[in-house]
Amino acid sequence: ATESSRLKELDNLAADYYNSFTIEVSRMEPEKAAAWLDKRVELDPERFDWLIEAGKYYKTYLGRNDQALQYFDRAYSIAKKSGIPSLQIIVLNEIGGVHTNLHETEKASECYNEVIRLAEKDREQFFQAIASAYNNLGLVESISGNSDEALKYYEKSLKTVPDTLLSSAV
Repeated sequence: ATESSRLKELDNLAADYYNSFTIEVSRMEPEKAAAWLDKRVELDPERFDWLIEAGKYYKTYLGRNDQALQYFDRAYSIAKKSGIPSLQIIVLNEIGGVHTNLHETEKASECYNEVIRLAEKDREQFFQAIASAYNNLGLVESISGNSDEALKYYEKSLKTVPDTLLSSAV
């Protein structure tokens, strides 16, 4: 009963922190908002989803790729321990995004190629991750000034999507 009440208290506190985060976002206080995400992660540093969310916020809204990478690296460690491919794919895409933002094209390419390698094991389930990784590789090549290579990756991305989805989108 004690452990159960402790977990409920932790969940309530985490919810309060997240609510404070959303309030600060609405007030246009991005640094204060980030501090609430940091506090929530401190409650349970092994919560994959909290690490990803904090990393995305730092990457996308604050442009602090260094802090985002710290969160994503922790999440990747958890994902690898879990052995769950979908978690690894999620975090590798995020890490690749940080390296893309920093124009660290070799590191970004390594991440996206690892996504493809992992996702190919269950192509039907992860075709979206594969298509996204090819698209991201195209972006990396475009950043590097290799427009012909970029085009090849963009075409691979389109070919990855099942025909049934493409025809329904037209």
